[in-house]
Amino acid sequence: MKSPVLKFIRDFLLIAAIGGAAMLVVFASPFVLYEKGGWPLVWNYYWRGGVGTAILWMGNAYLSILPDRWVSWVEAPMRRLFWSVLITVVFTCFAWVFILGLLFSNKYGWNIMAFVRNLEFQDFIPTLAITFLISIFMHGRGFLLGWKETLIEAERLKKEQIAARYEALKNQVNPHFLFNSLNVLTSLVHKDADQAEHFIRQLSVVYRYILESRDKELVPLEEEMNILRAYLFLMSIRFGASLQAEID
Repeated sequence: MKSPVLKFIRDFLLIAAIGGAAMLVVFASPFVLYEKGGWPLVWNYYWRGGVGTAILWMGNAYLSILPDRWVSWVEAPMRRLFWSVLITVVFTCFAWVFILGLLFSNKYGWNIMAFVRNLEFQDFIPTLAITFLISIFMHGRGFLLGWKETLIEAERLKKEQIAARYEALKNQVNPHFLFNSLNVLTSLVHKDADQAEHFIRQLSVVYRYILESRDKELVPLEEEMNILRAYLFLMSIRFGASLQAEID
Protein backbone atom coordinates (compact mmCIF):
# COMPACT_ATOMS: atom_id res chain seq x y z
CA MET A 1 0.00 0.00 0.00
CA LYS A 2 1.44 3.35 -1.07
CA SER A 3 2.03 6.07 1.48
CA PRO A 4 -0.39 9.04 1.17
CA VAL A 5 2.61 11.38 1.14
CA LEU A 6 4.29 9.50 -1.72
CA LYS A 7 1.00 9.42 -3.64
CA PHE A 8 0.59 13.17 -3.14
CA ILE A 9 4.14 13.84 -4.36
CA ARG A 10 3.66 11.56 -7.37
CA ASP A 11 0.37 13.22 -8.36
CA PHE A 12 1.81 16.69 -7.80
CA LEU A 13 4.84 16.03 -10.00
CA LEU A 14 2.73 14.40 -12.72
CA ILE A 15 0.29 17.31 -12.88
CA ALA A 16 3.15 19.80 -12.73
CA ALA A 17 4.91 18.09 -15.63
CA ILE A 18 1.81 18.17 -17.82
CA GLY A 19 0.66 21.57 -16.60
CA GLY A 20 4.05 23.16 -17.20
CA ALA A 21 3.96 22.13 -20.85
CA ALA A 22 0.38 23.38 -21.21
CA MET A 23 1.23 26.75 -19.65
CA LEU A 24 4.17 27.17 -22.03
CA VAL A 25 1.94 26.61 -25.04
CA VAL A 26 -0.93 28.81 -23.80
CA PHE A 27 0.93 31.78 -22.31
CA ALA A 28 4.35 31.77 -23.97
CA SER A 29 5.82 30.20 -27.07
CA PRO A 30 8.75 27.92 -26.15
CA PHE A 31 10.54 28.94 -29.35
CA VAL A 32 10.26 32.65 -28.55
CA LEU A 33 11.50 32.05 -25.01
CA TYR A 34 14.39 29.99 -26.33
CA GLU A 35 15.43 32.77 -28.70
CA LYS A 36 15.31 35.31 -25.88
CA GLY A 37 17.10 33.41 -23.15
CA GLY A 38 17.83 29.85 -24.22
CA TRP A 39 16.90 26.75 -22.27
CA PRO A 40 17.25 28.41 -18.83
CA LEU A 41 14.39 30.80 -19.66
CA VAL A 42 12.24 27.99 -21.09
CA TRP A 43 12.88 25.89 -17.98
CA ASN A 44 12.12 28.87 -15.76
CA TYR A 45 8.67 29.31 -17.29
CA TYR A 46 8.10 25.56 -17.41
CA TRP A 47 8.62 24.81 -13.72
CA ARG A 48 6.77 27.89 -12.56
CA GLY A 49 3.77 27.13 -14.75
CA GLY A 50 3.84 23.49 -13.69
CA VAL A 51 3.94 24.27 -9.97
CA GLY A 52 1.11 26.78 -10.36
CA THR A 53 -1.03 24.35 -12.33
CA ALA A 54 -0.50 21.58 -9.77
CA ILE A 55 -1.47 23.93 -6.94
CA LEU A 56 -4.60 25.03 -8.79
CA TRP A 57 -5.65 21.52 -9.80
CA MET A 58 -4.96 19.67 -6.56
CA GLY A 59 -6.27 22.51 -4.43
CA ASN A 60 -9.60 22.49 -6.23
CA ALA A 61 -9.73 18.69 -6.12
CA TYR A 62 -9.38 18.75 -2.33
CA LEU A 63 -11.69 21.71 -1.77
CA SER A 64 -14.42 20.14 -3.93
CA ILE A 65 -14.93 17.45 -1.24
CA LEU A 66 -14.25 19.68 1.78
CA PRO A 67 -17.94 20.74 2.25
CA ASP A 68 -18.86 17.06 2.73
CA ARG A 69 -17.82 17.55 6.35
CA TRP A 70 -20.80 19.78 7.16
CA VAL A 71 -23.33 19.40 4.34
CA SER A 72 -24.38 16.37 2.30
CA TRP A 73 -25.16 16.16 -1.40
CA VAL A 74 -28.18 13.99 -0.66
CA GLU A 75 -29.67 16.01 2.20
CA ALA A 76 -29.08 19.53 0.83
CA PRO A 77 -27.78 19.46 -2.77
CA MET A 78 -28.27 23.18 -3.49
CA ARG A 79 -26.54 24.31 -0.30
CA ARG A 80 -23.76 21.80 -0.98
CA LEU A 81 -23.33 23.19 -4.51
CA PHE A 82 -23.31 26.78 -3.23
CA TRP A 83 -20.50 26.12 -0.77
CA SER A 84 -18.49 24.16 -3.33
CA VAL A 85 -18.71 26.89 -5.97
CA LEU A 86 -17.95 29.64 -3.45
CA ILE A 87 -14.87 27.91 -2.07
CA THR A 88 -13.66 26.97 -5.55
CA VAL A 89 -14.00 30.51 -6.93
CA VAL A 90 -12.28 32.14 -3.95
CA PHE A 91 -9.41 29.66 -3.98
CA THR A 92 -9.01 29.91 -7.76
CA CYS A 93 -8.70 33.70 -7.64
CA PHE A 94 -5.99 33.64 -4.98
CA ALA A 95 -4.21 30.69 -6.59
CA TRP A 96 -4.27 32.37 -9.99
CA VAL A 97 -2.71 35.52 -8.56
CA PHE A 98 0.06 33.33 -7.15
CA ILE A 99 0.52 31.52 -10.48
CA LEU A 100 0.69 34.76 -12.45
CA GLY A 101 3.15 36.05 -9.88
CA LEU A 102 5.35 33.04 -10.52
CA LEU A 103 5.14 33.47 -14.27
CA PHE A 104 5.85 37.21 -14.34
CA SER A 105 8.15 37.55 -11.35
CA ASN A 106 10.98 38.38 -13.76
CA LYS A 107 9.07 41.48 -14.84
CA TYR A 108 7.75 42.68 -11.48
CA GLY A 109 10.15 40.89 -9.15
CA TRP A 110 8.45 39.84 -5.94
CA ASN A 111 6.73 43.18 -5.41
CA ILE A 112 3.25 41.79 -4.81
CA MET A 113 1.46 45.14 -4.67
CA ALA A 114 2.98 46.32 -7.94
CA PHE A 115 1.96 43.08 -9.58
CA VAL A 116 -1.59 43.15 -8.20
CA ARG A 117 -2.12 46.74 -9.36
CA ASN A 118 -1.43 45.66 -12.93
CA LEU A 119 -3.94 42.82 -12.85
CA GLU A 120 -7.22 43.21 -14.71
CA PHE A 121 -10.48 41.29 -14.50
CA GLN A 122 -9.98 39.64 -17.89
CA ASP A 123 -6.82 38.02 -16.52
CA PHE A 124 -9.08 35.79 -14.43
CA ILE A 125 -11.73 34.94 -17.03
CA PRO A 126 -9.95 32.00 -18.80
CA THR A 127 -8.93 30.36 -15.55
CA LEU A 128 -12.34 30.81 -13.94
CA ALA A 129 -14.02 29.38 -17.04
CA ILE A 130 -11.76 26.33 -17.07
CA THR A 131 -12.15 25.90 -13.31
CA PHE A 132 -15.92 26.16 -13.66
CA LEU A 133 -15.99 23.33 -16.20
CA ILE A 134 -13.70 21.17 -14.09
CA SER A 135 -15.82 21.94 -11.01
CA ILE A 136 -18.98 20.82 -12.79
CA PHE A 137 -17.33 17.47 -13.48
CA MET A 138 -15.99 17.10 -9.93
CA HIS A 139 -19.23 18.18 -8.27
CA GLY A 140 -21.31 15.96 -10.55
CA ARG A 141 -19.05 13.04 -9.75
CA GLY A 142 -19.29 13.81 -6.03
CA PHE A 143 -23.08 13.97 -6.19
CA LEU A 144 -23.34 10.65 -8.04
CA LEU A 145 -20.95 8.93 -5.63
CA GLY A 146 -22.86 10.28 -2.63
CA TRP A 147 -26.18 9.23 -4.13
CA LYS A 148 -24.85 5.75 -4.94
CA GLU A 149 -23.45 5.34 -1.44
CA THR A 150 -26.80 6.37 0.04
CA LEU A 151 -28.66 3.82 -2.09
CA ILE A 152 -26.23 1.06 -1.10
CA GLU A 153 -26.57 1.95 2.57
CA ALA A 154 -30.38 2.06 2.32
CA GLU A 155 -30.42 -1.35 0.63
CA ARG A 156 -28.12 -2.79 3.28
CA LEU A 157 -30.31 -1.46 6.09
CA LYS A 158 -33.40 -2.81 4.34
CA LYS A 159 -31.89 -6.29 4.13
CA GLU A 160 -30.81 -6.16 7.76
CA GLN A 161 -34.30 -5.06 8.80
CA ILE A 162 -35.94 -7.88 6.84
CA ALA A 163 -33.50 -10.40 8.31
CA ALA A 164 -34.15 -9.10 11.83
CA ARG A 165 -37.91 -9.32 11.34
CA TYR A 166 -37.59 -12.83 9.96
CA GLU A 167 -35.43 -13.90 12.88
CA ALA A 168 -37.85 -12.35 15.38
CA LEU A 169 -40.77 -14.08 13.66
CA LYS A 170 -39.00 -17.44 13.82
CA ASN A 171 -38.24 -16.97 17.50
CA GLN A 172 -41.86 -16.04 18.12
CA VAL A 173 -43.42 -18.84 16.05
CA ASN A 174 -41.21 -21.71 17.19
CA PRO A 175 -42.43 -21.90 20.83
CA HIS A 176 -46.10 -21.69 19.79
CA PHE A 177 -45.59 -24.23 17.03
CA LEU A 178 -43.86 -26.65 19.40
CA PHE A 179 -46.52 -26.20 22.09
CA ASN A 180 -49.38 -26.84 19.65
CA SER A 181 -47.59 -29.83 18.12
CA LEU A 182 -47.08 -31.41 21.53
CA ASN A 183 -50.77 -30.97 22.31
CA VAL A 184 -51.70 -32.70 19.05
CA LEU A 185 -49.20 -35.48 19.75
CA THR A 186 -50.62 -36.03 23.25
CA SER A 187 -54.09 -36.68 21.90
CA LEU A 188 -52.78 -38.67 18.93
CA VAL A 189 -50.79 -41.16 21.04
CA HIS A 190 -53.95 -42.62 22.55
CA LYS A 191 -55.78 -42.83 19.20
CA ASP A 192 -53.22 -44.03 16.65
CA ALA A 193 -49.71 -45.04 17.72
CA ASP A 194 -48.44 -45.45 14.15
CA GLN A 195 -49.74 -42.04 13.15
CA ALA A 196 -48.21 -40.57 16.30
CA GLU A 197 -44.83 -42.06 15.37
CA HIS A 198 -45.07 -40.59 11.86
CA PHE A 199 -46.08 -37.26 13.39
CA ILE A 200 -42.97 -37.28 15.60
CA ARG A 201 -40.73 -38.03 12.61
CA GLN A 202 -42.19 -35.19 10.56
CA LEU A 203 -41.96 -32.83 13.52
CA SER A 204 -38.27 -33.69 13.95
CA VAL A 205 -37.70 -33.04 10.23
CA VAL A 206 -39.23 -29.58 10.52
CA TYR A 207 -37.28 -28.62 13.63
CA ARG A 208 -34.02 -29.99 12.25
CA TYR A 209 -34.53 -27.79 9.21
CA ILE A 210 -35.26 -24.74 11.38
CA LEU A 211 -32.08 -25.23 13.40
CA GLU A 212 -29.80 -26.03 10.46
CA SER A 213 -31.04 -23.28 8.15
CA ARG A 214 -31.19 -20.53 10.78
CA ASP A 215 -27.99 -18.87 9.53
CA LYS A 216 -28.44 -19.68 5.83
CA GLU A 217 -29.53 -17.04 3.35
CA LEU A 218 -30.39 -19.56 0.61
CA VAL A 219 -31.53 -23.20 0.68
CA PRO A 220 -32.28 -25.60 -2.20
CA LEU A 221 -35.83 -25.54 -3.54
CA GLU A 222 -36.18 -29.31 -3.17
CA GLU A 223 -35.35 -29.04 0.52
CA GLU A 224 -37.93 -26.28 0.94
CA MET A 225 -40.59 -28.43 -0.74
CA ASN A 226 -39.82 -31.40 1.53
CA ILE A 227 -40.18 -29.21 4.60
CA LEU A 228 -43.41 -27.77 3.23
CA ARG A 229 -44.88 -31.27 2.84
CA ALA A 230 -43.83 -32.20 6.37
CA TYR A 231 -45.32 -28.99 7.75
CA LEU A 232 -48.60 -29.50 5.87
CA PHE A 233 -48.80 -33.02 7.28
CA LEU A 234 -48.46 -31.67 10.83
CA MET A 235 -51.10 -29.02 10.17
CA SER A 236 -53.47 -31.56 8.58
CA ILE A 237 -53.27 -33.72 11.70
CA ARG A 238 -53.96 -30.69 13.87
CA PHE A 239 -56.84 -29.16 11.89
CA GLY A 240 -58.17 -32.28 10.19
CA ALA A 241 -60.65 -31.73 7.35
CA SER A 242 -60.70 -27.98 8.08
CA LEU A 243 -57.38 -27.60 6.25
CA GLN A 244 -57.29 -28.12 2.50
CA ALA A 245 -53.94 -27.62 0.73
CA GLU A 246 -52.46 -28.68 -2.60
CA ILE A 247 -48.91 -28.48 -3.98
CA ASP A 248 -48.62 -28.08 -7.75
